[in-house]
Amino acid sequence: MIRIIGAATMIVAMSFGNAVYANTNDTTQAVNEVSAASLELQNKLNVFDGYQANFKQVVTDIEANIIHQADGKLVFKQPGKFIWEVTAPEEELLISNGQYVWWYNPFVEQVSIFDVQQAVTQTPFALLVSKDPSIWKQFSISKENNIYVITPVDLSQAQVIKLTLTIIDNDLEKIVITSRSQQVSEYTLSNQSKFKPQEDMFEFEMPAGIDVDDQRSKAEVIDGNVSY
Repeated sequence: MIRIIGAATMIVAMSFGNAVYANTNDTTQAVNEVSAASLELQNKLNVFDGYQANFKQVVTDIEANIIHQADGKLVFKQPGKFIWEVTAPEEELLISNGQYVWWYNPFVEQVSIFDVQQAVTQTPFALLVSKDPSIWKQFSISKENNIYVITPVDLSQAQVIKLTLTIIDNDLEKIVITSRSQQVSEYTLSNQSKFKPQEDMFEFEMPAGIDVDDQRSKAEVIDGNVSY
């Protein structure tokens, strides 16, 4: 089990809003058309089957003023598993075992739990380890040089309107998230490496005494008790 640490700066990256609820015409078009850039990106991300890196986050407002900075680390394992851990200045953790996603904020002593299917609407990071074609078809993807640009099919209700990934020589170098308010959160990665992570790295160990916001469609019950 990894050490539970992170920071409250992940909020700007926590939602594609209601992007998956596209209107009928847009959804039909998305289902029938998968861009070459989307297929290429999915193939690139398949490399991240045991991938880790550190990151530095810089958040700027609409006038490009820096309003926050943070440090952290990430781990990806295909399919569906990831750790997004902010270590400074405040602790926070986003973690998925491929079935559930936990978002833990030690400052407010609360953990929110989502089904993986819900998670892609809550955090664009879940898309990076998804192999579900129906999820990928809910986003438009284009490529500009080494930069992949990802946008929800339906922008009308999305809180995050654009996600860009810079991938050079099979290394993820930068992630940039743009919100509807034009707040930009830029993650610059370093010390990237491939490794074989242990499966229990992606399981969340519930701290005692914290509030639980269980958003799962059906809670897991073991021996008559709800499992978190």
